Formats: sequence, C-alpha cells, structure tokens
Amino acid sequence: MLGWREYAVVPATECHPVGDALPDPVAHLAQGMTAYGALTTAVPIGPGETVFVSGGAGSVGSMAGQIARLLGARRVVGSTGSSWKADQMVTRLGYDAVVVRDGTPLAEQLAKAAPDGIDVCFDNVGWTERFAGWLRAGTIAFPHVRVEGIEQAPRALHDALTGRYVGTVVVSV
Repeated sequence: MLGWREYAVVPATECHPVGDALPDPVAHLAQGMTAYGALTTAVPIGPGETVFVSGGAGSVGSMAGQIARLLGARRVVGSTGSSWKADQMVTRLGYDAVVVRDGTPLAEQLAKAAPDGIDVCFDNVGWTERFAGWLRAGTIAFPHVRVEGIEQAPRALHDALTGRYVGTVVVSV
C-alpha cells in the first residue's frame, strides 16, 4: 500500500515477517486463497467433476485450474484471449483444454473441450451483460464513491482504509 518504491520507512508495528512456510516468499502474493475459498466453500468441487475457469491464465484463474485438479476435478477447461496463453495453460498449469476468444463460437469450442458437460463454472471475469441488466433494472446496487481530482487520491485511500466508505472508491482525474 506504499506504492512502487525500493525503500520505505514504516512503523515496525506495521511490518510482519512472512515466515518460511512457503518455499519462496513471493508465493505470499499468489491468489491461491481466493481460488481455494471459491472452490471449497462457494462451489465445492466433487470428485470426478469437470470444471470450467474463465480467465484461466490470470492471477486467480491460473491458481483456480490447478487447485480444481488437486481437489479432485476429472477435467479442467479454461478460457483465455490468446493461443500463447492457451499453450501455457495446458503445458504449465495442467488444464486439459482451453477455449480461446478468437472468433470461433464459444459453444462450439466448449462442446469439444467438455463433451460431457461442465459441472462447475468458476466465473473469473463476470458476466457483464447480466450485471448491466441488473444495474439498469435496479435489482442490484453498485455502492461507490467518486472523489474528484488526483490530488485527493491520498485522502481517498486513507478514508477507504479507515472505513469511511462503503463499496468502491473511484478517483476521477
């Protein structure tokens, strides 16, 4: 939360050792906890199920595909926007198949990638059309506060961290 910098002076009470539980300290930045929570609590995976992960090459999706497999998924299918990422998902992340947003109809690609259907859909990127419809109809609220001017960004961040606002804080420039 201190921005991009090589050095920072901070109170010792705000520093916490990361310990050696993980083999590499950078692993503390992984989004595994988000993916794990979703796949064990929100939509628990049963043994032998087929899991689809949208945005499978991103920070959460790259963990979700692997965790789904470790939790017993029989088949893990993901989506991404490039052939290069699709190759990485199969060769490095253990996805069985990947659909690529390349103009080929998604339904056609999914039918081939998951011929027996999908049991769990880990929607990592959202359904914009559905969300937009809910917003327009007033059936969902998007709590947010607009703060005008980049010069107000430090105050907006402070206020957000101290609980002044509900929802998202947007700094308008």
